[in-house]
Amino acid sequence: MKQTKGLKGTTISKKGRAESGITLIALVITIILLMILAGVSIATLSGENGILGRAADAKIRTQQEADMEQIKLAYSAAIIDNYNSNTTYSSKEGVTAAQLQKQLPNGATAQEDTTDAKIITVTFTYSDNSTSKYQLNGTTGDVTVVVEEDNTTNTIS
Repeated sequence: MKQTKGLKGTTISKKGRAESGITLIALVITIILLMILAGVSIATLSGENGILGRAADAKIRTQQEADMEQIKLAYSAAIIDNYNSNTTYSSKEGVTAAQLQKQLPNGATAQEDTTDAKIITVTFTYSDNSTSKYQLNGTTGDVTVVVEEDNTTNTIS
């Protein structure tokens, strides 16, 4: 079939019909490129270090930081109460779990460590019944996150 060039980039066949469009090869290449882009996008979203995983980690870390801030505020308020009620009080004495408990928000409990009275374990219980544990040094006010995995306890600063 002999073809002649028509107007506007179309070709006209011998039978007089205008033929325009993309070739099968161009269509296959386009589909392959779209599949590659989709694969990269899915891997970026749901991979081990993907956006969704990092967002979940950020949510946990934000909650931990908020809890630690609440503990530090409660510690500071307990120190102030001790100064106001006892003129001979020294901040080197620190605070007890009972003094800290008065300042903590609802859903948080303070308990002294059985082996070291200076260490206070603070447990936050959330509305979904999950919990987070933190350790407070009652003398220095330092707070660390307690991570419990398989009956072992690791501390993260």
